[in-house]
Amino acid sequence: MLGSMRKALKKGLLHVVVWITFIAMVLTYSLPDLINLFQRIFGINNYVISVDSSGITREQFSQREGEARQHIEMLKQQFGPYAKMLLEMNGMNMDPQSLALNEVSNELLLNVVVNKYKININDRFIKQALIQQLPKEMVDENGNINEQELSRLLKNMSLADFEKKLEESLKRSVALELINGGVFVPEFLIESKYKDLYSSKKYAILNFPIKKYLEAAKKTKVSPEELKDFFHKNKDSYTIPEQRNATVWKFTLENYGTQISKKDIENFYNKNKSQYQEEPAQVHIKRILLKFAGRNPSELRQKATEIKTELVQDPSKFSQLAKQYSDDTESAQKDGDVGFVSKEKIDPALGEAIFALEKDGQISDIIRTEEGLEIVQRVARKTPKYKPLSSVESEIKKDLESKKFSSLFNLEAKKIVHEAKKDISALKDFAQSKKGDMQEISFKKNDGSMLSPKIFKLNVGSLGFHINGNTAYIFKVDKAEDPHLQKFDSIEKKVEEDFYKEKAKDLLKKSIEKAKSSNKSFKDLGEEFGATSTLTAPINTDSKLELEKFQKQGVPLDEFLNIQKNSEPKELFASDGTGFLVKVDEVQGVATDFAKKKALEKDLYLGMRNNVERGFIASLAKNAKIKVNINEIKKSKRLS
Repeated sequence: MLGSMRKALKKGLLHVVVWITFIAMVLTYSLPDLINLFQRIFGINNYVISVDSSGITREQFSQREGEARQHIEMLKQQFGPYAKMLLEMNGMNMDPQSLALNEVSNELLLNVVVNKYKININDRFIKQALIQQLPKEMVDENGNINEQELSRLLKNMSLADFEKKLEESLKRSVALELINGGVFVPEFLIESKYKDLYSSKKYAILNFPIKKYLEAAKKTKVSPEELKDFFHKNKDSYTIPEQRNATVWKFTLENYGTQISKKDIENFYNKNKSQYQEEPAQVHIKRILLKFAGRNPSELRQKATEIKTELVQDPSKFSQLAKQYSDDTESAQKDGDVGFVSKEKIDPALGEAIFALEKDGQISDIIRTEEGLEIVQRVARKTPKYKPLSSVESEIKKDLESKKFSSLFNLEAKKIVHEAKKDISALKDFAQSKKGDMQEISFKKNDGSMLSPKIFKLNVGSLGFHINGNTAYIFKVDKAEDPHLQKFDSIEKKVEEDFYKEKAKDLLKKSIEKAKSSNKSFKDLGEEFGATSTLTAPINTDSKLELEKFQKQGVPLDEFLNIQKNSEPKELFASDGTGFLVKVDEVQGVATDFAKKKALEKDLYLGMRNNVERGFIASLAKNAKIKVNINEIKKSKRLS
């Protein structure tokens, strides 16, 4: 194609026409538009990752990588050392770039399904989904969204862009719902898992203390050559990570001088009255429930459709049909009557459907909930009751002070940071006027501190700021130190101690393996290996005191509780190196707690959904053209 174009350009008249057209294009289009046009014409793009013909640019990927980093930090704060395990259980890891690539590729693959089957979402459904995502104070009782507050929450994203992203996400969710339509949890599986989890078990435990094996390891003297070889093989453990020294000014709401008037409080209360409900809006309903409970999903849907059709023709039959078909035996005996319910205390899908009913006697569509398929009839509705202003005035004042502090500091910090780049005294004067506290702090990369990710994005001499609730910070990077390997001579004693610990662990593991393969009783094995033999009292997931004892010893509780009767003894290792050989000696029966059983059913259902979704996405990946541009990823890393 390009060869024929070159030949054509040699012809005088065409040469002139093409150049006139090109100049017109330059005048008509901006430079970015022109680049995009040529990329579309010649199939050129700067996608970081693409699936078939669609993908995302490095700027978009940089943003997604930042979101993944925040996600990981939130998981670390919430789950601590279990965050890594949680991600690994879902086929992910702690690397933000890897996590972002995984999420983006899954979305692009699902977009192929969305486009192929022309999945569309109506505006009403998008609005309902948006309301579910927002804090309660942003939506009044009539479902109207406070767009001003939402815009403030979105910061750099426009409302239109947010709605577009939400719509795309909902389309992908619909695609997944189509895939998951046949997922259900058999009753025998729930019963089996419930017994495994909640039955009380007596555990026989052999405790192999690491101290004994450490003493044995130290009897064989390590040579200087072995020690240096160990040092180089484990140099990551002896590398001091990248460091930043920064001056940090800390500001608090109490010292900032933020003022809120009575009028401000009254205005906020009147605009956000729904936030201060004493009693929420309630709807009196009748219900027909068809439980999943191992039944064929398509047959269940067909039955629900037949009932719905009959009710549309004659709504007065609801009581009769509830008695005849509803699996909720308690309400079925009362003509399906459930009484008054509030939106917050029922299944979200059910709540949306019930509160969308506009008049008494109206019949809902078929609703899919965690229990099964439901049809409801509105009987009556109660309007909400609100707390008086006097009872919430101090609460509103604190909330408004916090918001004003955040907004005001954001504006002033931007200005001060800009001025301080030229003259640091501007920042010092500002800190003095606002009673800011100055500290010099050393940060290590990935040290888990709140400011560390922001500090490490800056160069030496650069400034930044961060707001965290009623506390805010301005910081200046003073010095940067690259990661470096410590000198062997300076840490020789530590390396020697680590060497012996490693040898001790190897000796301990061999002893446990030998004990595990023996047919002797735990008591006899304890005498043979110098291990302590213990038989516990009955333990289950509610035995907090007993489990805390094991947790303090560093025993991995998830693995401990999952050991089953008649399975071979399980070796476990504590964080200090101590080894355990554990088996279930006795299992005691357990009474059924229906709330726990329902929660377990939900967990199993979500686990099965997750497996189905991962399998489906993997099958899509086999048939798609996926391209990952390593050069663009490197550029995006510099942007983030």
